[in-house]
Formats: sequence, C-alpha cells, structure tokens
Amino acid sequence: MTYRPLFHYTTGERLKEILRDQTIKPATANVDTSSERPVVWCTFSREWEPTCNKGWADPRTGQVRRLSTCETAQRGGGLFRIEVEEGAAPHNWKAYRQLSGCPRRIAKGLHTLAVRAGSDPVLWRMSFEPINSDRWLAIQELRDGSWVSLVDSH
Repeated sequence: MTYRPLFHYTTGERLKEILRDQTIKPATANVDTSSERPVVWCTFSREWEPTCNKGWADPRTGQVRRLSTCETAQRGGGLFRIEVEEGAAPHNWKAYRQLSGCPRRIAKGLHTLAVRAGSDPVLWRMSFEPINSDRWLAIQELRDGSWVSLVDSH
C-alpha cells in the first residue's frame, strides 16, 4: 500500500491553541453535541482545504459571508497544516455520516457546500478522538504559495 500524507488544515490563531494543548481537538462549532459527535477533520488533499475558510460577520450589516483563502490567512494569522499519521483519522465521509449522528439534511448540505467551494469529500478523513502530538508528522505554513516546514514544529 502506498503512503498518502493526511493533513489537518488550520489557521495561525487555532494553531496556537493546538500547540499549547499538544492535541487537535474535535471541532464543536455548529455541532449539536447533544446528538452529534464532534470530529477532527482531515484530508488527503495537498491543497488548502476550502471548507477551512472562515466565516465573517460584517459589523455594520450583520451579514455573514465566507472569507476567501487570502482573507482567512489575513484574519486568521496565516494558513497551516499538520500532517498526521494516516490511522489517526480512520473514518471516511460515508462512515462519518453513519457514526456521527449528524442529521442527514445537514450532512447533505455540508457536502454540497464543500463541493461548490472546491473541496473533495472523497479525500476527507475524520477522527472522533483528539489527535495528540505523538501522531503528528510535520507542521507546515503556506508561504507564497508553497508549504514550508516549521523548525521545531512541536
């Protein structure tokens, strides 16, 4: 079997928390934790994951929109990815839908929005458990269109 790198994409502001805690915690934003299991989102894609672009509410109008990748980098303190062991996120999209408790309507909407944004859910992998630093292989920052490894990443 050929090795395929698996990545968790994040912003600089989130990376600070991840490094402080030495763990990538399951995401709880927009998750009804009373019925749905939060997950750590990963992908085999070597490109920035478009679904990681942040939402932003205009303070004057209150209108919410999805930021571009460039805007996400500017407002989020840069773009980063953590390469993790493939087994750290064992569940594909189909398994996620079956195991997460995510309502079918929400999962379908997420899938549709992701594809429209340029993401490929076939490449997604999820973990219902935190991914601790002993399962990290590298931390990289997107600089001038290229991924650059950080020295002493963790």
